[in-house]
Amino acid sequence: MKRLAVTGSSGYLGTKLVEHLRRQRAEVEILGIDVRPPAPAEAPLSLAGFCRASASSSPTFFAGR
Repeated sequence: MKRLAVTGSSGYLGTKLVEHLRRQRAEVEILGIDVRPPAPAEAPLSLAGFCRASASSSPTFFAGR
């Protein structure tokens, strides 16, 4: 299984990229990295995990759904 990290995964383009990757490559494990967590409407993204990026503190990792 391949693992990918998508920066900006909660934004418009990042969300579309993750959706595309999930449709095309179901065997890919995706880690979303962004300054805000995915909105509840974006829950079907099936991220393996999410990491909140912040310039002022250390990154926080959230386990996948």
